[in-house]
Amino acid sequence: MFCTIPEEIQVKTLLVLEIGDILTCRLLCRQTRDIIDGSIELQYRKELAAAGMVDTTKASYMPLRERLQRLRTYEKAYRSAPLSYRPMLASVDPDDYEVWWNSTGGMVPYTAKDILYTWRPPSINRGVSEGTWSYGPNVVDTKAVDWVAIDLAQDLMVTLQWIDDDDHKTLECRLLSVSLKGAPHPLAARSFFFLAAEALQGSAHVHVQILGDLIGYAIHGPIQSLLVSNWKTDYVVWRYNYFGWARAYFYLLDASTIFLIEGYSMRLHTFDATRRAFDNLSMHSGIDYCELELPPLLDGAKPFIHSADAQIHPASYPDCNPVFSADPAQAVIAVSYTIRKSPAATHLLMLVPVDTLRKQFAYAKEERKQNGNARVVIPWDVWGPDGVRCILLTDMPSRLSVVGSRCAIWMRWQAWRDDSTDGTADVLIFEARPWVHLAAGSPQAVGRDPALEKYLVDQASYGQHSLFASPLRANLPYRLTHRHFYFGRVVLTASMFLLEDGLAVALRPDRLPPLDNEPDNSEPSAGEPAGFDLLLT
Repeated sequence: MFCTIPEEIQVKTLLVLEIGDILTCRLLCRQTRDIIDGSIELQYRKELAAAGMVDTTKASYMPLRERLQRLRTYEKAYRSAPLSYRPMLASVDPDDYEVWWNSTGGMVPYTAKDILYTWRPPSINRGVSEGTWSYGPNVVDTKAVDWVAIDLAQDLMVTLQWIDDDDHKTLECRLLSVSLKGAPHPLAARSFFFLAAEALQGSAHVHVQILGDLIGYAIHGPIQSLLVSNWKTDYVVWRYNYFGWARAYFYLLDASTIFLIEGYSMRLHTFDATRRAFDNLSMHSGIDYCELELPPLLDGAKPFIHSADAQIHPASYPDCNPVFSADPAQAVIAVSYTIRKSPAATHLLMLVPVDTLRKQFAYAKEERKQNGNARVVIPWDVWGPDGVRCILLTDMPSRLSVVGSRCAIWMRWQAWRDDSTDGTADVLIFEARPWVHLAAGSPQAVGRDPALEKYLVDQASYGQHSLFASPLRANLPYRLTHRHFYFGRVVLTASMFLLEDGLAVALRPDRLPPLDNEPDNSEPSAGEPAGFDLLLT
């Protein structure tokens, strides 16, 4: 019956379906298959899903065929475009204080001398223009600032910087306006305040995330202090603290749900964003909604968490009209572990999709209705094998960075040490999402790269691994891109991170790296800049 209706009505009907249903309909008959394969609208829909992207409503001004071509060019460039080098700073003395942070809100913040810069990389394919903002010493102390987070849609920049007061260190948070050149944000209940002095004894590391009216702070020190506050009301709406140096990580899934990672444990918490949390540092707030069990280990196996990262919510550009952007429903949270049981050790990378967490939250909600609102524990075999991508590595990643559904890990980074050693790096970019197997570059579409054998444990051994109590099954599709970089004589690596439009590496070399990733014995020239940006798109 469906095949007898006019073709244009078939296309409009198929466009309202999920991508999985569209692929199922493709099997109905040859006529429906030809309609799906020949429709620009359906091909664009399928390739967006495979790329982990969503079309933006602002892009309606652009013909669909051009949007599809831009998406294909973007995907090809991300996988295999040659590196391009450009100086970020026209002239920087290598002795100047220089710090680079991970990308935030589509921006790259960095400091040089006494200036804080925020740079927006351009994207020809997506339609994002380049921009640079700078802030002088009257806004931030560049030698004291520890973190910068930006949300251009709200004209908000959050800075954390250390204040030395006699023998004590205090962490000051400032809520600033981007358009007002770093002046206090007019909508902030307080333009600055101080964070968790009890957690800052000794050394500490911090991390900030912004979601609408909420700002999440993670302070890693002798006390792991995690909190969420409403920056417009000055309410602390969620708090979690514990003693110990093992870091805890959390990510705001929405305005009432948190994904918490504490050691070899993952949980979902809920909170009420309209109510104040407890002020007592020793108390937790919110509801420990459910626990998500991880792959069971053999007796004596000890897991150690190394790092976690995510950028769930895509950047918003009020002054640009991006054609497409990362789909927040397909974003992943990456967690890196080392698991040891003498003499064996392995390194586990877990990519947890946000969509999987939402499904488990819905499942836990129904379970709590039936068991008197008690906390729910979801076994690994129920949620993990089909909902999480587990990857075993032969070595610990030296760096991990995530944007959307892409996760980049830097393996065996080798910086210049003496006259006989050059800087090199292997970067593995994983993309884990349900429809990635439809894209070029997935394991189903290309042969295995022999160079990866030294980094990836053969998946055939997952079923009988010596550290896991049961076979480690990993069924979520993924795509893997491998890039090997030659950087020449690198004096210092400032930072390496993913962008929505490529891969960036900030270096301080003693000469300009060769463009073709091959050794170049040329001598350094005078006056070369100390910072470089390397983009794949």
